[in-house]
Amino acid sequence: MNETNLLCAHCRAEVGRTDKYCHECGIRLIAPTAAEKRKEAARHAGAVAVEAGKAAAQGARLAARGLKTETGRSVAACAVLGAAAGSVVPLVGTGLGATLGAAVGFARKKF
Repeated sequence: MNETNLLCAHCRAEVGRTDKYCHECGIRLIAPTAAEKRKEAARHAGAVAVEAGKAAAQGARLAARGLKTETGRSVAACAVLGAAAGSVVPLVGTGLGATLGAAVGFARKKF
């Protein structure tokens, strides 16, 4: 082993002091820079926004069909209230809040 090289903690392969990734196993050898962290956070936020847009579009399609009935309107209204309540309580979240709210709206009209 060359004195300027180190060993990968994961696979024990010889790696250079300036290498970011191990050439054998691919594990990251050094902590990401602030710029890399910002770039990854922006990429993640973009992916979340895309998924939120898809969910909103699906919700709009379903709402257009479901709002024609009294039960559908009750489910939608309670889902909105549940999502709003869930956004305040981090443990619940908007998705679970909307689901629970929709279930309550359905139960109110059916039972």
